[in-house]
Order: sequence, then C-alpha cells, then structure tokens
Amino acid sequence: MSINQFEQGLSQKTKDKFQYGMAGFLILTAVILAFVSFIITLTVGTGVIAWGGLCMGTALTLIGGGMYFHNQLVTFETKANRKMEEMSQQMDMELRRMNRHPYSGGQAMSKENNFNVEEDGTEIAENS
Repeated sequence: MSINQFEQGLSQKTKDKFQYGMAGFLILTAVILAFVSFIITLTVGTGVIAWGGLCMGTALTLIGGGMYFHNQLVTFETKANRKMEEMSQQMDMELRRMNRHPYSGGQAMSKENNFNVEEDGTEIAENS
C-alpha cells in the first residue's frame, strides 16, 4: 500500500485524532523530561527548557492550526452551500418565468414541444 492510498483511506476524524494524539505526546514528553532532569540534577537545564519549549510550540501549532483550518473549511462549505441555494432559487425563478407564454395571461406553457406547430394548430412537416 502506498502512502497516497493510506492518506486517502483515513477519514478527517482519524487524522484529527492522530494530530491531537501527537500534540499530547509532545507535551507529555516535555513534562516527563523536565521532571526527570529536576529529580536527577535538582535543576532544569537549558537544553531541557529548550526541548520543552519546542514541544509546547509544536503541540500548540498542531492543535491551533488544525482547529483554524477546520473552521475555515466549515466556513467555506457553508458559504458555498448558501451560494448554491441562491443560484438554484434564481434558476428556478428564471425557468418559471421563461415557461410562461406572453399571450396566455401568465399561465404556464404545456410540457410538450410546440416548435413544429403552426399558429393555427397544424403540424409542420419535417424535411429529411
């Protein structure tokens, strides 16, 4: 199985769980490393603080970025659906307007094709 097939097979919910799990793991490793460093040396060294900062920054970026992009996607889908509804309503109104015959007093035209019928009701012969 290739990587693309694997990525296409995962749902967005599963991807979010992996993302939040990784963020939690990074935070947990930073906290554990700080406690172990403090227990061993009774101080927290600059390397441990740097690692903690890196883990916290990455975890918060994963969580915040995921939430931001999810929110933007929902907003885009909502706007697109609203626009499609508006266009559908406009098209329905235009189709209803176009189906009204100008001399029928606003009554809708029949469903049959009247293009090959003369005004007096006789059919026009097709030239083949």
